[in-house]
Amino acid sequence: MNLVFAVLVLGILIMFHELGHFLAAKAVGVRVYEFAIGFGPKLFSWRRGETDYSVRLLLLLGGFTRMAGMEPGEEGSHDPLDEGRKFNRKSVGQRSLVILAGPLLNYVIAMLLFFLVFAAVGLHERVGDQAVVWRVQPGQPAALAGIEPGDRVLSVNGESVPDWDTMVGLVQGSLGKPLEIAVQRDGRTLNFRVTPAPNRLDPRLGMIGIEAQLRVVRFSVPEAAKMAISQTVVMSGAWFSSIALMIQRKVSADLVGPVGIVRMVAQATAVGPAQLLSLAGALSVTLGIINLLPFPALDGGRLVFLLIERLRGRPLDPIRENFIHFIGFALLMLLALLITFHDIQRLVA
Repeated sequence: MNLVFAVLVLGILIMFHELGHFLAAKAVGVRVYEFAIGFGPKLFSWRRGETDYSVRLLLLLGGFTRMAGMEPGEEGSHDPLDEGRKFNRKSVGQRSLVILAGPLLNYVIAMLLFFLVFAAVGLHERVGDQAVVWRVQPGQPAALAGIEPGDRVLSVNGESVPDWDTMVGLVQGSLGKPLEIAVQRDGRTLNFRVTPAPNRLDPRLGMIGIEAQLRVVRFSVPEAAKMAISQTVVMSGAWFSSIALMIQRKVSADLVGPVGIVRMVAQATAVGPAQLLSLAGALSVTLGIINLLPFPALDGGRLVFLLIERLRGRPLDPIRENFIHFIGFALLMLLALLITFHDIQRLVA
């Protein structure tokens, strides 16, 4: 069920991206032939007014808004459409708005999702500073070793534990390695030998199955709005910083494709609504940024061609431009397939 919900969440984010293009196209008077989520064969479709709406098989690879005047071959067609409603008949500014609207709506959706987390769902905040066990998960290493609710963790392998974060860091870095955990219970010090199991959210990290007491903190509408904007800006900066570090080879390139993203969303769904909305917001920011990259077939690549047109005072050869976008799209699909293959390898490893 979580997997189905994950696919649905990713499909909705893609839908909002294409909805930005669609609404902007309508606003400037461009006729839209088709509004599609996904690529490949149609799963189902319907028609409303002058536009076909469809959901296609390759749902997770994106979508498209097919507008009049975007294909070179349309010039010689028998379509009775008024020339003024074609995309290529609009001004550079109007076409730029249509292209920018998709990524911009991704940013708006991200801020809205973060706002819901801060104002409606709320953030979980630990009660107290000490590493006091509030709940022990049945069947997990801590429960099997004999640790009980109310125990205060004093040390892990002889290293003092002043707070919960210190204890979590020691446990997560000790997957499969026996730990000597000292706790205080009713004025006595007890020692337990616990071997961390794989964490369900990240199997590379260890966990022993204990939880801290949490309280839900919600913020006022103005505070939540300010925090949502700040979170979106911070996440954008972090994305570019990560790319810069990858280019400098200071961190390994660990790209995640559609399969990996669906897995991440499914895991967040299992944890709770705050984690799911936060991850969806982060994905929406990422979707907006990636589409603004100056690469053929992406929105950023199309904006580059419009900038060139503005500078030279006339448009480029549409057949040549569309060929470049086709090559870019093919390369992006190849990259998506390679990353997906890598995702599947990690799943079965």
